[in-house]
Amino acid sequence: MYTAYDQYENEAYCFFSVNIQGTGAPVITVCPASQVIVANEGDATTIAIWDEPMAIESGSSLVADCNYYSGAEFAVDSLNEVNCVFTASTDLESICSFTVTIDPPEDTEDPEISNCPADQTIEAEFGSETASATWTPPTATDNSNTSPTLSVTKEPGSDFDIGITDVVYIARDSSGNTGSCQFKITVTGFVDSADPVIEDCPSNINEFVSSGTTSYQVSWDPPSATDDSGAVELTTDYEPGFSFPANENTLVTYTATDDKGNEDFCTFTVSITVDTEAPTVTNCPTDITETILSGEISTSVTWTSPTVQDNSGDYTVISSPTPGSDFNQGVRTVTYTISDNYGNINNDCSFTVTVTGKYLSTLYKLVIPV
Repeated sequence: MYTAYDQYENEAYCFFSVNIQGTGAPVITVCPASQVIVANEGDATTIAIWDEPMAIESGSSLVADCNYYSGAEFAVDSLNEVNCVFTASTDLESICSFTVTIDPPEDTEDPEISNCPADQTIEAEFGSETASATWTPPTATDNSNTSPTLSVTKEPGSDFDIGITDVVYIARDSSGNTGSCQFKITVTGFVDSADPVIEDCPSNINEFVSSGTTSYQVSWDPPSATDDSGAVELTTDYEPGFSFPANENTLVTYTATDDKGNEDFCTFTVSITVDTEAPTVTNCPTDITETILSGEISTSVTWTSPTVQDNSGDYTVISSPTPGSDFNQGVRTVTYTISDNYGNINNDCSFTVTVTGKYLSTLYKLVIPV
């Protein structure tokens, strides 16, 4: 006999007999097949009817000796083996065996769940995003009088996140019918969804270096970070004092993270430029001519200094001589030399100052008395 079970404890059977007959044993001519009978609703037993087994010996019919005869009454939800023995005059036997299975009526009725818990609202403690909820589990019954299995999505005493969670109980009977019960657990509380705040984020940094420099160390004042939870971590990919590569723009990022994973970012760029550009000069003064009177040795000469620009913003201006200097008679060249801090020089601005003398004639008047 083979028996198959499913997850709901339903069964199916396969049964057959092997008759071993020797010479002179009865020959079975009729052996009923196994049968399955579905009982009527409410019946505790069921009568089974089958064709009478038959066997012959030397052409004569034999009477079977059976443990059950057609018309026997069997209990519902039972598997019964029927054995009929035929005995020959030689005392040799042949057996006819088959099964009678009495199944209960088909169950299509769902289990019932009683005392389903009511919805409830609980408050999480400050700083927590979960709270524990408990309740009295419901009960389940079934028309089969066998207690159904009862499963639940969340057990009493479980932690629930802030928000609304459905709790579902499912009752399942042996026939696979299900009934359900559902209620809600609402957890209120403070959910930290606010990002930290980074303050005093550095501005972009531009540094110039001399030709041949491959990297340059740059420092800055790190930013600070605050969070409403009071706990915040500030990290960065580059620390102050790092040596940055020349002729590149490097993005520096600070990240502030609170204990709930909320983040804020601060970014700025560090640019290291190899300066090969000389300062530029505009509005270079034109040549100047000054005249002094007879008897004077020199005169003070002034002018408006030229306009200087440099990409680095760091430069030095040297004028030789300087505006307001004293110039003697003759011609003198004034030269401006402008150099930045990275070795680039411009001395394209120069002009002359010419000082000439002027001689005055004196007129005398002779007065003759009359």
